[in-house]
Amino acid sequence: MEKKKQVVGTIILFFSLFLVTACKGSADIQSNWYAVNKENQKARIEITENEIKIKPDGAKEEVYSYKQVGTGIENNRSYKTLEVVNQGSLSVVFPNRKDKDKAVLLVPNNSDSPMEGKISWSLGKEDYPDSEMFNSSLKN
Repeated sequence: MEKKKQVVGTIILFFSLFLVTACKGSADIQSNWYAVNKENQKARIEITENEIKIKPDGAKEEVYSYKQVGTGIENNRSYKTLEVVNQGSLSVVFPNRKDKDKAVLLVPNNSDSPMEGKISWSLGKEDYPDSEMFNSSLKN
């Protein structure tokens, strides 16, 4: 009986740790990104383990809390699905799943298609990206 309690306790502990870590943003999306939108407005977007801070040039910073709720790979692209508190879903999509320095932040059309939707920002870790490059890379 004591062994059974230990096993159940271990399972509960493992599951609890999984839930806590599963909600945090993955390390590959956590960064201080350079961002450009379709109007060619520049911004800095900082993604931490539980917040997204968007600071457009010449505008006030906006801060949003989020939980990462999904991840996947499709057609050599990888994505992370985020649930933003009081805002809805966002996806961070890496057009080339092996290149974690370039991504797009998009609002998915629905929860079943996290890589289909309206691109909000093109992201680069080292410099401001060319938004046209990202738009064309997601249309394949």
